[in-house]
Amino acid sequence: MLAAALDFQRSVPSGKGLVYPSFARAGSWIALPHTLDVARQADGIPDFHLELVRLRRSAGELTGYGTLDVRVAPVLDLAVARDAVGGADVSAGAFAGGWLRLLAKDAGSTAATTMLPPIRISSNGLGVVRLAARLTTEGAALLKRALLEGALLAEAWAEMEVAGVAPRHPLVVKLQASRLAAAIAADLRDGLVSRASVVTALARQDVIGALPGQLAASDVAEAVADRLRSLCAVHVPSPGTDFEEWWRLDLGTGDTSFQWDLATPIEAVRINLLRFEPIGLVRAAMSAGGLGRLITERELPEFDTGIDTILVTANLPESRSPVLSCGVDLVAEPAPPRRMHTIRETVEFVAPDDKGEVTLRLAPGEPRGCSFETFVVTETSSGVSEWRAPRKPHPGGDLRLAIGDFAARWIPVGATDQLLAIGDLSVTVRWGGNAQTVSLARGRRLDTLAIPSSAAPLEFRMSLRNGPRALEVQVAEADLRFLDLPLFVEYGAHTVEITVDLTGGPDVIALDFLAEGDPDTAAMTLPFTRSRPSRSWTWFARSPLAPGYRYRLFQSVGPPRSWSEPQSASAPLRLSARDLLQVVPS
Repeated sequence: MLAAALDFQRSVPSGKGLVYPSFARAGSWIALPHTLDVARQADGIPDFHLELVRLRRSAGELTGYGTLDVRVAPVLDLAVARDAVGGADVSAGAFAGGWLRLLAKDAGSTAATTMLPPIRISSNGLGVVRLAARLTTEGAALLKRALLEGALLAEAWAEMEVAGVAPRHPLVVKLQASRLAAAIAADLRDGLVSRASVVTALARQDVIGALPGQLAASDVAEAVADRLRSLCAVHVPSPGTDFEEWWRLDLGTGDTSFQWDLATPIEAVRINLLRFEPIGLVRAAMSAGGLGRLITERELPEFDTGIDTILVTANLPESRSPVLSCGVDLVAEPAPPRRMHTIRETVEFVAPDDKGEVTLRLAPGEPRGCSFETFVVTETSSGVSEWRAPRKPHPGGDLRLAIGDFAARWIPVGATDQLLAIGDLSVTVRWGGNAQTVSLARGRRLDTLAIPSSAAPLEFRMSLRNGPRALEVQVAEADLRFLDLPLFVEYGAHTVEITVDLTGGPDVIALDFLAEGDPDTAAMTLPFTRSRPSRSWTWFARSPLAPGYRYRLFQSVGPPRSWSEPQSASAPLRLSARDLLQVVPS
């Protein structure tokens, strides 16, 4: 499960975020986004909507709330990341979720007002996520002012979770909970502690003990902190505006003892902190005017008419080609004696918006509330299937759905540009006699498999095709998000042993060798003599569909000889000088 994870063992700064080695994939790297942006709709308009709802009372008092609906997309500069690691293969990393908050302050002021407290962002597996939240009246008014006037600065802080593999060291560590608790006691804030405080404490000799001389205490502390968090801590949003990774750490009762073999790979989750200015981004995108299109206002009557308008949003993968339809049914059962009939409304989600508004016409004075039931209609090898999740109660108000609310398992699939430059790619999952396939190509590098939540066991296969050439390999689920060339054994460096039988021939003969698909100018010439009739040659196959090589007799005078047919990369080459010299020049 760790085959495609980024490796926290080390990182390389690119100037626009960090680049990490890919665990168990030598030569491959994973880059993390360095900021966030507001996603765009199909017409290029920012996918950002602010609604102010006012409730006017008979005494003239005006109360209400606001709703914010925005899609957030990660920003990553892969070209800069590749330059930072010497042009090596770099894949785009993804976040596992996190928190986002909005702050506002007047220009030139350092005092900030929280417009939106930390709200959980649930990842849909492919980066772009939907944030739908309710704001206070004051927060909504501040956001409107920032958007329309520009005199108010608004900034967003995102604390995003990143999954990877914890650093490894040749060391077994023992830790007494009481020693750590005493070391971090002064840094606790309402039961919370920063990861930095824990790492500082773990680097102390009286906490972690003496270390071998070749190991730095800070490196060991980072590795132990990853394992400690996985075992007995959960991430929490930063308290106040002290933005860094914070935990709620539970060391248990009594003097608990922990022990880890730091040489064993283990999954770890860390926080990546990003700051961006969503309002500035929206204003820049709408520089030609039309900001008012992104803001709506409505006023609700003083008396209760029974009409309940619900905004329904879903944080789903934008690309989901196997899904024919998905949505949610909202049901209000009869509420006698006020209302004797059942109310049923359906919202069908259409990417990328994945939202809709429904109006439940309840009886005046009837308590708000309903139930909802999501559905997914997909196509598999056995035909069209519909999966429905168990019905859940909803107390009323806006309904925000995440991938966990659907009776489907969403499996993101992504391929690198380097792989898709070779050919068209398809990924198939098989389970219990069923199968489902998604296809990727240049310009369409992301998609999502949608299978029953109970489907097991799963087998994944990847097929690469370019014209008549095709290749299929089995892949692990952990690899699906970062499908790349190194997954094919045919890609990369190969070495072949070459032997030339000089019996009945000259004392020396030379051959040209060329990797399949390379230009003639890249040919390598190797001599073979009676004292050295065997040589080895190494080449790099840039395409798994063309992993072989060609050879020809070297000729210094006259036109060059013809190249051989492509040779296997996995078999030694045995040649006869007499046969080579009998080949007629081209």
